[in-house]
Amino acid sequence: MNLQPTLENDRVRLSPLSLENFKLISEVASQPGLVQYSPGNIENPTGLQAYVNNALKARKRKQTIPFIIFDKKLKAFAGSTRYM
Repeated sequence: MNLQPTLENDRVRLSPLSLENFKLISEVASQPGLVQYSPGNIENPTGLQAYVNNALKARKRKQTIPFIIFDKKLKAFAGSTRYM
C-alpha cells in the first residue's frame, strides 16, 4: 500500500511532499524566525535538502507521511509537516 493522501478543508491543503516541492518550501524556510521550532537547520539550502530527503526516506520506510502545506486564504505555500 502506498498511502499518499491529500487532506484539505476551507483554509489549508496538505499534499504529499516531493522533491519537486523543494523550491516552494525553500522560500518559506529562508524567512528568519519562522523555522525556530524545526528539528534541524533548514534555513540554508543544504539543510533543507537533507530535511526533505530524510522525510521522503521515512515515507518510503512507511514511518511518516510528509506533506507540503498550502494556505488557501493567503494563496501561498506555508511550509511542511508530517504525520507520524
